[in-house]
Amino acid sequence: MERLYLLNGAPYIYYTHYLPAMLVEVDLSALQEQSLYRFIKENDIELANFRDEFSVSSAPPRFEELLTLDKEAQVLRMLRFSYDDMGNLVEYSEGYYNTAMQLYVVHFDE
Repeated sequence: MERLYLLNGAPYIYYTHYLPAMLVEVDLSALQEQSLYRFIKENDIELANFRDEFSVSSAPPRFEELLTLDKEAQVLRMLRFSYDDMGNLVEYSEGYYNTAMQLYVVHFDE
């Protein structure tokens, strides 16, 4: 499944999500209106942990167009691996962030 996220109306992040076979029969249209992780939980899949990998790379040509980037622009590439409590891979995602628009920021709250 692919998703484009906007920031102030402009393309900012492009994700490709790979989901488990058990969700093949599920109506994925709900994902346009809610978070991927809420959708996974609503389909009775509990996530136990995540692993994120970050790198800086040139955007593939397809993503240059989708994110309205200059040719060979550098982007933040993130790979996410989500696992259930049995250690099974539940979700794999690949995202490209146009950090020229905004840095990737994580807030940790208590």
